[in-house]
Amino acid sequence: MGQTSSANQPVENIQERALKLLDQYRKKLTLYRTNTLLVPLGDDFCYISIDDAEAQFQSYRMLFDYINSNPSLNAGAQFGTLDGYFRTLRGKADRINYSLPVEVGSDQIGGFPSLSGDFFTYADRQQDYWSGYYISRPFFKAIDRVLEQTLRAVEIMMASWHTYCQRAQREKLATGFAYKMTTAMGNLVLFQHHDGLLKYFLVFANDKSDHNPSQFESEKVRSKYDVQPVFKAINAREGTSQYVEFSNPLEQSREEIEMLIVNMPDVTILDSNWTCVRSQASSE
Repeated sequence: MGQTSSANQPVENIQERALKLLDQYRKKLTLYRTNTLLVPLGDDFCYISIDDAEAQFQSYRMLFDYINSNPSLNAGAQFGTLDGYFRTLRGKADRINYSLPVEVGSDQIGGFPSLSGDFFTYADRQQDYWSGYYISRPFFKAIDRVLEQTLRAVEIMMASWHTYCQRAQREKLATGFAYKMTTAMGNLVLFQHHDGLLKYFLVFANDKSDHNPSQFESEKVRSKYDVQPVFKAINAREGTSQYVEFSNPLEQSREEIEMLIVNMPDVTILDSNWTCVRSQASSE
């Protein structure tokens, strides 16, 4: 259960907010066996900045101080940790038997039964479970895997490029590209949390003459996040060369057939040593 509170509570508002908060805690307490309750504070993006976290802390501190300073409320509230919560439960279980009739208790904490087996964290709607790897949303999870492997490859390339720049005393990686990388990572985490929609794809194929990672373009493009990708055609021109770089994010070498889309049939594929590579052209 997430609890939020507006920052900088007015002093005259403390009693009202404290009593309302305590009422919610007592209602939640009816679902538990002991009089000790653990309530996570905050929700999505609640502590983005230090100032936000400090405002939340100060607001709850005033509410807790009011509850603790009024014995007539017969309650206590404090900041704590998971470790402190379970230590308190163990201490209570040592003194009181919380087991229900015909119930097998846990070996860890007496009076609290344990469950084993497969669990789903929660269902969003229509039995649409999130935690199963293959159970639901296969398309979105496929996109998730594409982005994960892409970001892995980008990280390796960025590390290699950074090392090269240091040794050769070349220009450092463009700030704009590093920002895109950070943004993509943030969107991946947000998407895996289930609330976000995928926004960024960083895949590589280069049609520039230099090798600056900030100028790499996507091998595949999507008009929207929820459609299948299509290959991007390389604009080949007679008498010119176009560079395409393949990156292997795995820790071992591999061989596989790659497909490139070009806008003309009369092309020759050369490797980095300018040696002709066997290829087959077919119309699309």
